Amino acid sequence: MPRTLAVLLAGYSYFLVRAAVPKLAGEIALQSGHDGVTRAAALASTLWGLFAVQVVLGALFLTAPWLMQLFPGQIHLGVCRLADYSPSQRARILPLLWAMSGWVAAWLMLGFVFLIRETIHALHDRRQPMAVSWLVGFSLAGTVAIILYYQSRIDSTAEDTPASDSAP
Repeated sequence: MPRTLAVLLAGYSYFLVRAAVPKLAGEIALQSGHDGVTRAAALASTLWGLFAVQVVLGALFLTAPWLMQLFPGQIHLGVCRLADYSPSQRARILPLLWAMSGWVAAWLMLGFVFLIRETIHALHDRRQPMAVSWLVGFSLAGTVAIILYYQSRIDSTAEDTPASDSAP
């Protein structure tokens, strides 16, 4: 479910950008002074760049479990590498890694949807300053919370699963 949600949110962002770019003025005011004078600007097509970053990050997190299975010696889970766990422990940990990467991808996609919507809103009402700091903080805090939650589940799963069979 979180993977589907992440893809749907990326698709929603695509349609937001596709609908907004033709209607927007040529430049986006990135920084304005108190006097209303624009000090930094970007082209409206910058929204496509935001969408591209969203897609790349989503693809990274959605493909991460496959990479973890291919290169278990390169994946560190706290103090242990994935390859340090026995096959039975790994079999119980991998579904948690799939879930974690899916929820992180969905959470980041939601953050990008808000960022793109906020950018479009700021472009339509140039008097309203764009509030990005809360979006970044919200996305980072949620991502850290998801990772810490799943890290604790991975640790407890590894402790509950006997390491009877040897690691390859």
